[in-house]
Amino acid sequence: MGCLTWTHQLLCLQLLLLYYQGCAIPCTDEESYALLQFKQLFSYEKKQSFYCDRQLLPSYPKMRSWKVDSDCCSWDGVTCNTVTGHLIGLDLDCSWLYGSIPSNTSLLLLPHLQRLNLAFNDFNLSPISSEFAQFHSLTLLNLSSSNFAGQLSSEISHMSNLVSLDLSYNHEVILETRIFEGLVQNLTLLEQLVLDSVDMSAVTIGSLTNVSPSLISLSLSSCGLQGTFPENFFWLPNLQILELAYNQNLTGFFPKENWSSPLRFLDVSYTNFSGLLPQQFGNAEAFGSP
Repeated sequence: MGCLTWTHQLLCLQLLLLYYQGCAIPCTDEESYALLQFKQLFSYEKKQSFYCDRQLLPSYPKMRSWKVDSDCCSWDGVTCNTVTGHLIGLDLDCSWLYGSIPSNTSLLLLPHLQRLNLAFNDFNLSPISSEFAQFHSLTLLNLSSSNFAGQLSSEISHMSNLVSLDLSYNHEVILETRIFEGLVQNLTLLEQLVLDSVDMSAVTIGSLTNVSPSLISLSLSSCGLQGTFPENFFWLPNLQILELAYNQNLTGFFPKENWSSPLRFLDVSYTNFSGLLPQQFGNAEAFGSP
C-alpha cells in the first residue's frame, strides 16, 4: 500500500512539473512598456535589407506584430527566461528600422538583458549610448551596419561580461586609443571583437598587446590602422580568426620561429605585411598582400 502511495505522489509530481513547463511566466508590465516605447521611435524602411539578403538572413519588420495587452515574451525577436519571465534577449537585426535612438532609450528598463542584436537597421547617425554600460549582464552586443556615428564612449568597456562585440560597418563611429585600450583590457571574457570599417586611424597599434587571451576572433579590416602590428599577437593562445585587410598603412612581420598559433583564418591582404608564413601555420586559410 505504501508503494502505491509513493508511486501516486511521484506521478502527481511529474504531471505538475510538465504543467509548469508548459506555462511560461509572462513578461513584466515594465518590460512590455519599455519595448512598446522603443517601438514608437521608428518607421519601417526596407533599404537596409539588401545587406540581409546578401547574407541570406530573414528580413522583415519584426516589431510590427508587437501588440498592447499581449505577452511580450511571445513577440517576434524577444526571448524571456522561462522561470522568471524576465526579458533576456532582443534580436531585431534586419527589422527595417529607421529612426534615432536617444541616450536614455527605454531599453535601459531591461536590466536582465543578455543579448542585444540591432544589426542591419538605420539609426540615422545616432551615437552609441554610453548608458548601454548599464547592461551588466550583457554577453552579446551586435550593432553592425546600422548607421551609428560619433566617438565611442569609454563606458562601453564597463560591460565586463561581454563575450561578443560587433560594431562593424558603422563608418561614422570613431574609436580612439584610450577607449580601445579600455576595451581590450577590461573585457576579459571577450571571444569575438568585430570592428571592420570603424574609424581607428587615431588608435596606437601597440595597444593591441593588451588584448584578452580569451580572444578567438578579431576583425579589424578597413579601419585605417597604421604602424607596426605587434608580433607577439600571433602567440595568443586561443586566436583562430584574424582579419586585418585593407589597412594600407599597417606593416607587420610574421614570426620566424616558435610559432604554435591556433590560427585557422588570416587575412592581411592590402596591408604591408612581409615575410613568409612559417610551416607551423599548418592548413590555415591565409590571404596576403597582392
